[in-house]
Amino acid sequence: MDAIKMKTVVEILRAYYELGLSQEEIAQQQHLSKSKVNRIIKKAISDGYIKITIDYPVTPVQDLEEAFIREFGLKKAFIAPVVVDDPEMICKDVCRALAHDLPAIVKDGDIIGLSWGNTLRVLSGFLEKTERNGVKVVQLNGGIARNTKSTKSLEIIEAFADAFQGIGFILPLPAIVDNSLIVDVLKKDSQIGEVFDLIEKCRIALFGIGSVSYESVLYSAKYFKREEYEELQKKGAVGDICSRYYDINGKVVDQTLDARTIGISRETMKKKEYSIGVATGEQKVKAILGALSGGYINTLYSDENTAREVLRLYYGQLNRQKSKRKF
Repeated sequence: MDAIKMKTVVEILRAYYELGLSQEEIAQQQHLSKSKVNRIIKKAISDGYIKITIDYPVTPVQDLEEAFIREFGLKKAFIAPVVVDDPEMICKDVCRALAHDLPAIVKDGDIIGLSWGNTLRVLSGFLEKTERNGVKVVQLNGGIARNTKSTKSLEIIEAFADAFQGIGFILPLPAIVDNSLIVDVLKKDSQIGEVFDLIEKCRIALFGIGSVSYESVLYSAKYFKREEYEELQKKGAVGDICSRYYDINGKVVDQTLDARTIGISRETMKKKEYSIGVATGEQKVKAILGALSGGYINTLYSDENTAREVLRLYYGQLNRQKSKRKF
């Protein structure tokens, strides 16, 4: 690095970041110019020797939280402020908040059910070690992709099991199979049946809320041909939870497809003490409203931009319904 020995570079970096010395103090110690020290630090950052993480508290937007609890009867809503209007940063803020709250929810002997997807992958990266006994972590829906596109389902289960010192149980099956008879046969297998028993018993179900877009993990994983996906959209599908598709009112859009889906049922989702949905981004607005309308979640984690759009859409629907009743 600029003809400076690595040992000297490490000394400079540790003095600056760990000991809190000024660049001028380091320059005097190393018999270098202050500008030279500055260049070394900048080069170390660009070369990846230094990774900077800003770990700040995420203060919720209370008026929006109260609106969601009031309008949808939620157990809890956490709406993160948008500090930096960047989709990736917003998702990280929401996931960081949820990861912080989970230790207060998870008890000894709990069974935690998890879906998979990009948001859950981000969430798993913020988990911290929490001392718990007898925790089990179970996959809520099939997660094997039909191509090399990974769903990261195993990594997510392992991360949660490791964080809560528990045991992970996977559902080593596709999310959607060719017909409902296959689903019935698979559920009769003793090992698969054990996983479904855990799904039924889990007190906490935590899942991402998927949108119906060509960027979705299910579409990328080749579960649908393009014409099949277009047909799903024509039927009014706006989102999915655990690979089960619904419309803006939370209703099933395709009974046959639903019967071919492997994982937690809609009825079981609604029975959980905690059914936690996490979603960010304005492309998820209709999907979130559908999930709320269908009663699939009783706890929501999202961001203020998305939350405002969900409420705007919801109130717009109510106004249209009122207008129709006048005639």
